Formats: sequence, structure tokens, C-alpha cells
Amino acid sequence: MDDPSEVSSLRYPKRKREASAPNYSCDLSEVAHLHYVPRMYISEHLSQKEIQEALPRGTYVATCGICGTLGHKPYRRQQDFIFQDSLMTDESECVMLQAVEWCLGHLAQGKSVLVHCAAGVNRSSLVFCLVAQRLNPSMQMQNIIQDLREAKAAVNPSWLTLTNRHFEDYLLKDPSDLK
Repeated sequence: MDDPSEVSSLRYPKRKREASAPNYSCDLSEVAHLHYVPRMYISEHLSQKEIQEALPRGTYVATCGICGTLGHKPYRRQQDFIFQDSLMTDESECVMLQAVEWCLGHLAQGKSVLVHCAAGVNRSSLVFCLVAQRLNPSMQMQNIIQDLREAKAAVNPSWLTLTNRHFEDYLLKDPSDLK
């Protein structure tokens, strides 16, 4: 098939697809935030136009992905942080903490920050929760995770948060163990 909007199979003749059907939350343009983390946003993958429409002008973008998924930079003011959505290795932790520091640095300068990954489920949630905890040290991490889950569910009930148990375990360990 030359045209990706065309659908065909042995059973059904070639036809034009009316509109692509979303299969999960990253197909939708969604942004969530927590009131106690001003100017910090989380989303799935957004286009430059969607960022301009949904977020304050001049928003900085932290993209959390894996090798092979980032390649190009569709956003102005974008910084890529590449780590796996799996076990928390020393290398992954180092890169993830760089993302946290990058976000905190821009927030300290009064800038808006959007953190996202492919679906806005694991890597971006991990970074978002750590930034929220650093800005609100008296808050329990379990409460931050729950607040983020509720904020994302209010935007889209099917938008998941921290399905990677290793990331959630990392967040819930003793705060003095977090770097």
C-alpha cells in the first residue's frame, strides 16, 4: 500500500480509512499537571502546534525516550534524555536524574517545562514525580504518585501512570536513598 490511510485485507477490498482510530492515550493530545508544581506539565507525544496551543509560550520540553525513538527534534527548546523503561540501572538512574535537574533548573528560572515520553506513562511520570517531590519535600511520594494518577485520569481515564513496577519501587524507597 502506498497510501497509509488505505486499508485492505484478503477479506475486504481496498478502501480509504475515514479517520484513524485511537488505540490508547498517546494518540490523543493531552496534557496534565499538578497545582503544587507550577509551570510543570506531563503529556504523551505532542506536535509543536499542539504544544503552542496547549501550553504557555516558550515552554521547554524534556523528552524521555529510548535509543532509536528520538532521532529528530520536532520541538524548539527540547532536550532528550535516553533511558530504558525497564529495571532501574545505574546508567538509567544517572540519565533520569539529569532530566530531573534539567527540569528543576528551568523551573527555577521561571520557565514552563513539559516532560513527556512515548505514551506519558512511565519515564515521564518518574521524572515528573521526582521533580514534584524535590519542589515539595514535605509531601509523601505515595501522595504525589496518586495525585498524578488522578490528574491524568481526569484528562483521560485510560491514561496510565507508572505501570513499570521497578520505577514505582524506586520512587517509594526511603527518600534519603534517593540521590
